[in-house]
Amino acid sequence: MKRFDVFRNDSAQTSRKFPFFLVLQSDLLQQLTTAVVAPLGRASIVGGKLVETLAPMLEVDGESFVLYTPELSAIPASVLRKCVANLDDQREKIVRAVDFLFSGI
Repeated sequence: MKRFDVFRNDSAQTSRKFPFFLVLQSDLLQQLTTAVVAPLGRASIVGGKLVETLAPMLEVDGESFVLYTPELSAIPASVLRKCVANLDDQREKIVRAVDFLFSGI
């Protein structure tokens, strides 16, 4: 598991709204049994006005998703089974969102 890997959300309860999780933690923490992730929601389904810096639009296989940075959490790494993409090419927007969440700038 690498930083900015995107994994399919297999939860029947939440996968419709948030089909993917984005790994936010460092590659150096592979030995942990948890992973810090934020959900990705389809832009066409998820409503409400969001601060673009805090919840940027990201592209996964040509489709737009909103990064729900305020809903980041640690989940068991074992639930992250199918990696479908890596968003390292969008790291600037992702890191800016995490920084904004914690520092406000």
